[in-house]
Amino acid sequence: MPSKEHFSYNQLLAFFIPLGFSASLTAITHVIINGTMSRGENEAFINACYAVAMSIFGIIEKPLIIFRQTCSARKSRILLQ
Repeated sequence: MPSKEHFSYNQLLAFFIPLGFSASLTAITHVIINGTMSRGENEAFINACYAVAMSIFGIIEKPLIIFRQTCSARKSRILLQ
């Protein structure tokens, strides 16, 4: 039977604040990138290319993340046996 661990609020904050900061930086960088690209000579074409590239990235990234999680779960299961 696994032991129950109790976490203090400081430990929880030390874990979740960097995660929130990371998510905020990701959101802010996309705004900066889009703002910079829209100041180009042919902004509609540049933004469309960026949107297509991000869509392709999303299509490729999702299966890879699932594959990574599956491999990690499989490795954990093998190590526990």
